[in-house]
Amino acid sequence: MLVGALAALVLLGRRWEGRTATVVSVTLVVAGLTALLVVAMRTDVGDPLFSRGGLLACAAVAVVVIAAASCVPSVGRRLDWKPLARLGQISYGVYLFHWPLLQTLRHTSMNPAFVPWTVLSGTLLLAVASDRWFERPLRTGAVHGPRLALAAVCVAGLIPVVGALGVAPVNRIVDFEAAAAELHQAISTGGTVATAASPTGAPVTVPVVTVPAGTAPALPAVATPGPWRVGYFGDSKAMILALGAYHAAIPQLVLGTSFTPMGCPTGRGGSTRARAEEPPYVVAAMCDWTDGIPKVSETVDALDAAIVWSGSWDLVDRKVSALGRDWVNITQPAYRQWLLGEMVALDDEIVSATGAKRVYWLTVPIDPKSAHPDRFAAWTTLLAELQQQRPASVVVVDVAAYVTASGHARQLLPDGVHPSSGDDPAINSAAELTRNCILPVMLRTMP
Repeated sequence: MLVGALAALVLLGRRWEGRTATVVSVTLVVAGLTALLVVAMRTDVGDPLFSRGGLLACAAVAVVVIAAASCVPSVGRRLDWKPLARLGQISYGVYLFHWPLLQTLRHTSMNPAFVPWTVLSGTLLLAVASDRWFERPLRTGAVHGPRLALAAVCVAGLIPVVGALGVAPVNRIVDFEAAAAELHQAISTGGTVATAASPTGAPVTVPVVTVPAGTAPALPAVATPGPWRVGYFGDSKAMILALGAYHAAIPQLVLGTSFTPMGCPTGRGGSTRARAEEPPYVVAAMCDWTDGIPKVSETVDALDAAIVWSGSWDLVDRKVSALGRDWVNITQPAYRQWLLGEMVALDDEIVSATGAKRVYWLTVPIDPKSAHPDRFAAWTTLLAELQQQRPASVVVVDVAAYVTASGHARQLLPDGVHPSSGDDPAINSAAELTRNCILPVMLRTMP
């Protein structure tokens, strides 16, 4: 913005005439617009390029384009097309309204394919209305005195509304920060609670429930089940699962350790993007399990088993340096091969750092808000390939099939992604998943 303002001061009143000036101007306009288009198509706001002077460079190119177009009248006249001129008049409103509108629609059940078009039309309507009934009257002095004070109060009142709808995060069912702190405290105090009760107050039992076929090798049940020290690894799903199992005080399971940073994919590094129209996120350094798992394991006893529940952030669009600068996803062979290598390496790291004899990888139920529901089956297929490569350690537990067959998926995953956890057994769906889906597989497969 400052670059544009400076350019306006420098170029005010200047005109370039002649054939040479026209050729140079047209060349600069075409070259500059082409460069900006390439940047828009080939990069994203999470690219480190922009934090190292890239944004300033783009602003400079835009200034060159505007200067070249405005200083040569013959070129400027070609841009005087009425729709473009009108867009320029309402451009500040477009700038103000597009982002909160986009953020608001992101948190609705609208079909993702309709979001860009709804944002485009809604932004233009709001910008035109703002120009007609607010900006223009203020500029011309038509609003003054008490009417001006009333308008100021209305605008001030809109600020928190816009912030709540379009900028502030949506209310979450799970308080992840509190859950992470509670889980850390549980691990530091030994990973067990004194007692547990069912909703009726009766002692907790482990029901024998049929688990979806093909989720585990056909091994005999262990003679003396547990107690097993279990570590939980993955993203926030694994964190809530661990906390729920801890509160349920299941006799066979002792909470050993946990590495469950929020918002982290299994595949290390790069960027993630839930939808093409959304800004990407750079994968945080805390997600690197190469450093994280050894750190959380060095001060605890060796594990008997590990549970891995990840994948949600591997199913979105990804950009990783090993695969070039294009966005990729799990339906593409190159990304699948790279991701499988990351999963194998993670499994090896867990076994090596913790001593776990079995690593239970959980499938991911389809997120009803996902823009790509078809990718979840691909993750399950990839888990089967992982089990083939690491048959001595990997057991796949089909949590997705259990949730679908349960008839109460909304109760098991209230936000569509995470189970619930807490001291009250009636609302601890993580305990149900553990007792009815995961534990029966462990009873059949633990050595």
